Amino acid sequence: MSTGKMHQIRERSSLVLALATGVAALAGAILMTPAMAEAQSPVSPGTLSISFGLQSAPEAGLWFTATSHTRIGLIGTLERRSSEIDGPEGVSDSETWLRYSAGPALRWYLSGNSQRVAPFWYVAGTAGVDDPPTNERTTSYEANLGFGVDWSPVQHVSFGGTTGFAFNHDRMKDGDIRRSDSTLRTLTAGLQMQIHF
Repeated sequence: MSTGKMHQIRERSSLVLALATGVAALAGAILMTPAMAEAQSPVSPGTLSISFGLQSAPEAGLWFTATSHTRIGLIGTLERRSSEIDGPEGVSDSETWLRYSAGPALRWYLSGNSQRVAPFWYVAGTAGVDDPPTNERTTSYEANLGFGVDWSPVQHVSFGGTTGFAFNHDRMKDGDIRRSDSTLRTLTAGLQMQIHF
């Protein structure tokens, strides 16, 4: 895949992140009001939950509430990608493939998760593969650190928003050619829904 096409894919992801940042900031401001923080959250130690969300890609996770202040999880992404290939005589063809990643995550709740509105710090690390139907293959490693807020409007369901930093390291292989690229994003954003059992 050409560098220009990789930049187009990253530009689309940047637009999604910019929109998610605005929504997360607005949701955080609304959810931090004292009146909404009075009710108790149903989440207690030993609770399992699944999550669905959007950060740099659609994301799903399995979480375990270890203590009243910590929740550990395994998160993963699965993203369908495509590109246009210019063929002979101006004929173009489209090819599609999947990009996937997975890794551990940890949330530490500042005042515990016993409140309906629960702010937290989080850290996560993932490893993934982008393997288009060409000779080029990219292995990605990402580390995230940031702040977020969970809101439990009803029992067994919570919504959250996050913002923070992300460090990404890509290792690209195209036949015998190898190269690497590192990126530090200073403003990330994500939205998430969790269902607790």
